[in-house]
Amino acid sequence: MHIQKIFMNIKFIKSKLIIRWLIGYIKEIFFFIALLKIKKILKIKPILESYTVKVFLPLIECNHYQFKHLLYLMKALELRGAQIKVLICDGMLTGCEIKSIRNVENKNPCHTCKFNRKHFLPMFKYDYINLSELIDDKDLSEIDAETNEIMSHWDGNLNIDDMGIKRDVEDSVLRYYYGAIPEKNSAVKQVWFAHTRTALVAKKAAQKIDATWCPDQVISNMAVYSAWGPFFRHFKSSNRFKLISLTQFDFNSIVINIFELFPAKKRFLEYLTERRGVPLSGKECELLYQFINNRKDGASEIFKKDNYFLNNDYQTNLIKKLKINKINRNLFIFSNVHWDVGLSSRGNLFNGVIDWVLSTIEIVKNETNTHIYIKPHPAEAYGGTASAFGVADAIKKKYPEGLKNITLIDPSMKINTYELFPYIDLGIIFNGTLGLEMALDDIEVVSAGLTSHQDLGFCHEPNTLKEYSEILKGNGEPLHINREQLKLFSFFYFLRCLYPWTLTKTVYGDINGAIQFKTLDEIEPGRDRKLDYLCDYLLGKSAANLESWPA
Repeated sequence: MHIQKIFMNIKFIKSKLIIRWLIGYIKEIFFFIALLKIKKILKIKPILESYTVKVFLPLIECNHYQFKHLLYLMKALELRGAQIKVLICDGMLTGCEIKSIRNVENKNPCHTCKFNRKHFLPMFKYDYINLSELIDDKDLSEIDAETNEIMSHWDGNLNIDDMGIKRDVEDSVLRYYYGAIPEKNSAVKQVWFAHTRTALVAKKAAQKIDATWCPDQVISNMAVYSAWGPFFRHFKSSNRFKLISLTQFDFNSIVINIFELFPAKKRFLEYLTERRGVPLSGKECELLYQFINNRKDGASEIFKKDNYFLNNDYQTNLIKKLKINKINRNLFIFSNVHWDVGLSSRGNLFNGVIDWVLSTIEIVKNETNTHIYIKPHPAEAYGGTASAFGVADAIKKKYPEGLKNITLIDPSMKINTYELFPYIDLGIIFNGTLGLEMALDDIEVVSAGLTSHQDLGFCHEPNTLKEYSEILKGNGEPLHINREQLKLFSFFYFLRCLYPWTLTKTVYGDINGAIQFKTLDEIEPGRDRKLDYLCDYLLGKSAANLESWPA
């Protein structure tokens, strides 16, 4: 009987392996069919003989699906006179975002990246340069010596004067462990070493590409972490860096230079100038509230994709379980995924999201008639960003017995955030856009980090811990919000900052990268007004306000 069970188990395992192999084989067939289609399209038009603008793309890795969108975009720029140079990693980087604690046992984590480099990149016929070609043995020797010197002072943190490199490495290590960095040990030190070396390689690469080729524009989809942060800082200092970001607000749009939107005051005022003081029209108000109400109803694409909230029919019963006493002063914290992209550079009063949450609890834990509800971001528990150690874990670790006036709203309850709005006396955010949505709903808000709407008067923005404490306790000065300005900014941020993407059928979550155009003629200048406007901006040919893109 025991032998029979072993035999059955072996058959079951073999069946699973065969099914997995078949699925992989079928996927590869479809991939190569799509590849042939793209190859045919890209062959139609010859490369230009002369160029007017040099564009550098520090692609680095070809693992994340967005690399395809960038290559398509480069083709549109090439057709408008851009000479394209693309930098890719050929295995030189010891630390990168492909490698993490979750695939540490994988002997070949670079497989997808190598596969795409071999089969996808050659079709575009760009000028590709490998990191190993750019960084010579002398550079590498100096980088290794500097890395060893830095790590000789490592005590669980990076002790280095270059704050940019320090932040890039810290962000990368935190992401590597999905928020749960273990106690200091040799394995952890090796991760710090790997990303420190990567950051120094990237810094040297940025300097060398600038010295030898001097690009007019640099375009990337990343501005943080050890592999990309140094390129961002080097080229941003001369206003040559353009960042293309995905957005969960609209799966068919991108955001340009999101680093200019934290805060967004300068770009917003430029947009207002372009509008010449014209208030929102009835149609624009309708579009804004259609967007907001869609989110309130839990019908936003990202909410449905990652199944953030339960059906509305269950919400009332779930909220009843929280036993919210309206007689109390009810404070609600809505936290971020604490290890997510670039948050370390958006702090103000606190050293990150967890420090902010725990410090806030300390301020109010002994306040009578005050109750604080903490709702961690649902992405901490669901979707591709699930944390190994999140905000809820940090609270439970510090307060294992709990506190009588603190309620943690477990992400597993899947409560619709917007159903909580009627109970909020003060909304507390780090820097999330939920602050804008609460303000639009006439809820008082305080932010502890750098928000998109900084210095526009839509929420409390304390400069000191004492001021923050007074606001939490209800002793702050009342806000006098310009409602029309708030609506204008919300329209600007939620709708106009989302640039329509027309090169593929969708962009956020677009693993297949299915192109919309059938020939390169379709993406030539004069065929797509939105694409023309975007390309002119990226190539530095237009100084027009980006948010005034054509309808």
